[in-house]
Amino acid sequence: MQRDVEQGEFPRAVVWIVDDSALEGELAARTLAARFDVELFRDGHSMLERLSSRRAPDTLVLDWLLPDTSGVDVCRFLRANESTASLPVLVLSVRGEMSDVLEGLTAGADDYLVKPFHSGELVARVTALVRTRQHLERAERAERAFRSLLEHLPDLVVALDRGGRVTFVNAEAARVLGARRERLLGVAAAEVLPGFVVGEGDAPLADARADYPIGDRVYAPFARAIPTSELASTVVVLRDVTLDRAAADAARRADQRKDEFLAMLGHELRNPLSAIATALHLTSLRPDDPRVNARARDVLVRQTAHMTRMIDDLLDVSRITRGKIQLRRGPLDLAATLERALETARPALNARHQRVEVAIADAPLGVDGDPTRLEQVLVNLLQNAAKYTPDGGRVWVSAGREGDEVVARVRDDGVGIPAEALPQIFDLFSQVESSLERAQGGLGIGLTLVRTIVAMHGGSVAARSEGAGRGSEFVVRLPYARGAITPVPPVRTAVSERPPPSPDAPPMRVLVVDDNEDIADLMVVALGVAGYAVTLARDGLAALDEAARVHPAAVVLDLGLPGIDGFEVARRLRADPEQAGVLIIAVSGYGQAGDLVRSGEVGVDHHFVKPVDFELLHAVLDGRRRSLQ
Repeated sequence: MQRDVEQGEFPRAVVWIVDDSALEGELAARTLAARFDVELFRDGHSMLERLSSRRAPDTLVLDWLLPDTSGVDVCRFLRANESTASLPVLVLSVRGEMSDVLEGLTAGADDYLVKPFHSGELVARVTALVRTRQHLERAERAERAFRSLLEHLPDLVVALDRGGRVTFVNAEAARVLGARRERLLGVAAAEVLPGFVVGEGDAPLADARADYPIGDRVYAPFARAIPTSELASTVVVLRDVTLDRAAADAARRADQRKDEFLAMLGHELRNPLSAIATALHLTSLRPDDPRVNARARDVLVRQTAHMTRMIDDLLDVSRITRGKIQLRRGPLDLAATLERALETARPALNARHQRVEVAIADAPLGVDGDPTRLEQVLVNLLQNAAKYTPDGGRVWVSAGREGDEVVARVRDDGVGIPAEALPQIFDLFSQVESSLERAQGGLGIGLTLVRTIVAMHGGSVAARSEGAGRGSEFVVRLPYARGAITPVPPVRTAVSERPPPSPDAPPMRVLVVDDNEDIADLMVVALGVAGYAVTLARDGLAALDEAARVHPAAVVLDLGLPGIDGFEVARRLRADPEQAGVLIIAVSGYGQAGDLVRSGEVGVDHHFVKPVDFELLHAVLDGRRRSLQ
């Protein structure tokens, strides 16, 4: 059953009728009005005049013989104009000879109906023409939408015929290829995309191809054969993947640097561990030789400090990647900070007999900064200079004010930096020479810390070198801060001798809480030798029981404990009226800012990060012991 137009997928169509016969015109109009919106014209000129100001109808029913013009002229006029070239025309005529029908169809009519006709036939033929028109319009809209989509794609789209010639390019393709679109149409693919093999004839195509460069950009091409398309036999789409490829290359380089760093980390950690193991072995062989024991003690102290510095650097890198570094800023004199950094780095410089020349301006070099972090920056640069400068080399250190900046320079005559390494010298895990045979020590993270800390102070750091073997220079620039400078307290270089306890006073009770057997046992021994009465607990609940039993004056408390952790132990001790005044000293591997805040909130008096500085620990305990005497 045929479906009505108005009940189908298209809106109600418009039909114009041109007929000079009032009777026949009205009859045709009434016949079609049930299905279409009909408008009746008595002559061709009035219809054409209306057409100039109105949208064309969906179908034109045209009497072939008109008083003012002929159907032939009307058809030719309609077909000559772009806006009406596809307008369906049904001719009505009393002439039914084959020559008349051919004349009408040749002139541009789409159908020919001889008068008199059955009204059902008129409706059927108009309906067919309307449907054809509406389907054509839908196809044209779809094509326009499709072409618009292609035009606005950020990808390059090039369509080729079976002969390999361009039949379509979108706007982006024309822009990137640098040619007007009309100049590309009909051109061979080899000329438009040199070196890009598309395939010939029915040769199979691989959808994905190797990256294709155009200018300074990189494109990922995709070619697909279209066997049924009249427009093209092949469509080539090229997507700009320049940033993706650059990101992938950067990720590969970062992964490579990470692997090199892990290898270097293993190497660097084994060095001090090897020295520590050797020192311990020597003391077991010659336990009563004071010279061997003194030498072994020096090695243990130095190598433990070295490993501590490496672990601190690793923790700093972790904080950098998570954005957790915090500055404690205030007005300071960078000259004083640089002098302390020189003292810290002096052993590394002296060990290689390097001569250091220092030139620091007399005027105060005021900056708004964190003294500890800025000293870390300068120490890192000085130790770097010592590391990469041969024995007997020279290191120049200077600081002064340049305009609105305070500038510190560290220069050496060492191995230098190759030009290709300069752009990455501050990248994480980057080293000038990363082979294990060439390694001078260090993890390749120090300069990353330098750059990050300086940037957090609103400054900049730059590396300069004239090439391998010609030394290097690092320049730190910080904003100059006007106004008063608060002196930074001097760095503690030694701890005064502890006063001996009163001979009449009983030893102070100390509770050590730690689940690590070796650390706990050694802590007990160390504090026992220092004259304290030491009790040991291995977990949090045992610590609370032991504290209730012995009532210690101080608790040396690990925070990471089984059962309940050290934070909860401290909180419960503070909540117990009998233990509220106990001195709580946290000794833990947790040492970030949040850990310090949390330990303070639960009542910890002092927070030391492992490995503990025993001189400082003894100073705190001695202070409590004196307060009890």
